[in-house]
Amino acid sequence: MKIGVALASGGAKGFAHLGVLEVLEREGIPIDILTGSSVGAVVASMYAFRPKLQPSITQFRNYLHSSLYDTTKLTYFRQYEDGAQTIYDKLKIKLGKGAVFTASFAKSALFDLPMLQRNVEFLIAAVNIEESLLKLGIVVFDLRSGQEHLLSEGPLVQAVMASTAIPGIFPPLPGELLGLKEDALLMDGGMVNPLPVDHARTLGADLVIAVDLAVEPDPLTLPLANTYEVAMRAADISRLKLKDRIIHSADAVIEVDTKEIFWADFTQYDRCLEIGRQAAEKAIPAIREMIAGHVKSTAVADNAVIEIKRPS
Repeated sequence: MKIGVALASGGAKGFAHLGVLEVLEREGIPIDILTGSSVGAVVASMYAFRPKLQPSITQFRNYLHSSLYDTTKLTYFRQYEDGAQTIYDKLKIKLGKGAVFTASFAKSALFDLPMLQRNVEFLIAAVNIEESLLKLGIVVFDLRSGQEHLLSEGPLVQAVMASTAIPGIFPPLPGELLGLKEDALLMDGGMVNPLPVDHARTLGADLVIAVDLAVEPDPLTLPLANTYEVAMRAADISRLKLKDRIIHSADAVIEVDTKEIFWADFTQYDRCLEIGRQAAEKAIPAIREMIAGHVKSTAVADNAVIEIKRPS
């Protein structure tokens, strides 16, 4: 029996994946296959090559305290308004955000591929996917054709770059770098498959544990004061509808309540770790029951086959 774990997309919320994997490791839940989209691909890639969680936790913390992370300026996207003390603070924040979004309309992405590569290489080794200790699958999609791709071989750094290339923030990766069509433009896998349960089965998983980060405020309650908010509501509704269809195909689901974490608020690292741990601990009894039930069912099936084949 092979157990797969599918890790959802979700930006900074994805640090909770580390807490989940830490508990699964501590409780002796075997993991044979990992699939991930976007930040899920980052965490899956780190763990698949080094199936001990503590080094990955330390590596992420080192990254967040590095000068390299500071160059990404992802803090522009944090929701500071709640912490602003005066109307002048709020005005400064809104003007700053306005400048960033205005600049984004003048080019295809806020940051370039070399910057994305430097950041990914801080966390991910320059190896091939197929060399991983655990079976690994990374999800990307082609912006030209709309086709989804599961990458299970080829250069790991480039695969993770493609899966984390958030549209408008990072540019797409040329498909030729990953052995796909030369005109392919590969981007964030979470846009088409935010929780790749199906790909875990494709890679051979008999049971799949889905780690869902999409416990968020109801998008129907969000404001619609401008075109940006209208676009965000439409995107959120589409993504949640897609996730709802996917999640029912998993054998077990660990629902991580990250609704209070903004996707670009990387200061919430330790909080996300703890949220992930708590969610996994609650799910452990059901996961053990699921595994035991599957083993029993398989044994019964095997006995039935032996019984049929037994000579009279």
